[in-house]
This record gives sequence, C-alpha cells and structure tokens, in this order.
Amino acid sequence: MSIGDSLSELLNEKALQLVELDGKSITQLLGVYCNNSIVSLSIIPYIALYCRSAQDFLGEKIMNDEVDEKISDIRNGLKLYSGRYSKGVREVLRSDKHQDEIFRNRLRFSFMKNWNIHYNLGVFFDERNCIIGNSQQLNYFLNVPTVNLTIQQEIAFEMGE
Repeated sequence: MSIGDSLSELLNEKALQLVELDGKSITQLLGVYCNNSIVSLSIIPYIALYCRSAQDFLGEKIMNDEVDEKISDIRNGLKLYSGRYSKGVREVLRSDKHQDEIFRNRLRFSFMKNWNIHYNLGVFFDERNCIIGNSQQLNYFLNVPTVNLTIQQEIAFEMGE
C-alpha cells in the first residue's frame, strides 16, 4: 500500500466520522429543541441537506425521488438567502403574499377579504432578542406551492416523516 493510498483511506475514515458526528449533533439539537416550534421548523432545511449529503457521501440511495426533489428545492431556497439581499427580500414578500392569500381564503365573511389582515405569525426572537426566524422565511423553506390547507398539512406531515 502506497502513502497516497493510506492517506486516502485515512481521509475517508475521518470524513465518515465527521458525517457521523454531524448526525449526532443534529439528533441532539432536535432532542433539546423538539418543543420549540421555530427552531424545529428552522432546522428542517439543514436536516434535509445533511441527509442528502450523507446519502451522496455514503453512496447509498435512502430517499425516494420525490423526497430528493424536495430537498433540491430546499437547497435552492437556502442558496437564495446566501445571495443578494434584494433577491431575498423579494422572495420573503412573495411568501408573505402567499400566506396572506391562504389566510384570506379561510375567512368566513367575504367582506373581510380586502382588509389588511394576514396569517403572518411574525418574527421569532431568542432570549437575547436576536432574530432567529420569521414565518415568511419558514413558509419559503418548506416550499409548499399551494394555498389549499389540506394539501399543506399533508406536505408538512410528509416532510416531518
């Protein structure tokens, strides 16, 4: 065995250990924050990316094509927030409009549908008053393309599985 082969083997072993440690870290985070809805929702995109990366690294297909496609959409959404500020703002506004439409469709009285009221749950803060997320961002990350509440619930349930 050459030095190059031993180095390659060592690097693969260490990379596998890192994948395992990342998985344990995510599992611990979920255990600590499982009752904190904003943290649970915010971490979904990162869990999805971890699962996809682990699958690619290990060379094993553990997700079906539909789940894999959803993860690609989530990854593209995250890329958006690492890009230009104006693009991120535009997507947050689009998501806010989408949430408003959902809420208005649920109103009992049609005369209220033109009022400036909406379903936005707002901005979430931690104990130090640092912003940790908002409902538009989470709606965008979950990438639910419809205003039909039943379908939204089904998609959210599937994603949780």
